Amino acid sequence: DELFREAVREQVELEVYVPLRSTISKYLVYAWFNEDMEMKHKMKALENKPQSFFRIPKEHRSRSDWSSVSKILKEGVGRSTLPCVKLRAIVDAAKEITHLDAEERSVFPEATFFDGKVVTKTKTLGADDFLPM
Repeated sequence: DELFREAVREQVELEVYVPLRSTISKYLVYAWFNEDMEMKHKMKALENKPQSFFRIPKEHRSRSDWSSVSKILKEGVGRSTLPCVKLRAIVDAAKEITHLDAEERSVFPEATFFDGKVVTKTKTLGADDFLPM
């Protein structure tokens, strides 16, 4: 049932959104150009900030700097056209955050990490932990 709905959604987007995309994009690009440039500038400025800058608790900082999550978002959101693909990438990235956090906590117990001792007790991610990641 879920697979069928996703397939229908994607097909509708292919049939409706894609043909209208250039017209829609033209208006959106011109309307939001300054905001887009400002956002790109801010993202570039934040790109090399340490995890502590985003107030990610020490016990949830990633040894990989969340590279697998970044890759999912870059490819799924940054390089895709269809809204359903972008949404799927955001959901997949959220799942990857949870998976990676649990995996790194179990693989690297009691290890020193960046600017502090990592607490390795399994802890469910709450919204305050999850969102900065």
